Amino acid sequence: MKLIICGDLVPTPATRPAFDKKDMTALMGDVVPVIKSGDFAVANLECALTKRDNAIRKLGALLKGEP
Repeated sequence: MKLIICGDLVPTPATRPAFDKKDMTALMGDVVPVIKSGDFAVANLECALTKRDNAIRKLGALLKGEP
C-alpha cells in the first residue's frame, strides 16, 4: 500500500475558486501525479468547518458545510 501524506491545505479568497471547482491542478500544481500515484492520500484541511454563516473570531479560513 502506498500512502501519500500532504501538509496543510488552506482555503483563501485566492484559492477558493479552485476548491469550489475541485481543480487539483490549480491547487497542487505539478505534484498531482504524485498524489494520484498513492493508494490513499491524506492532508490537513487547515480551517474550521461549520454550518454557521458567520465566522468565529479566529485567524484562518472558514468553510460552511452542507447539512
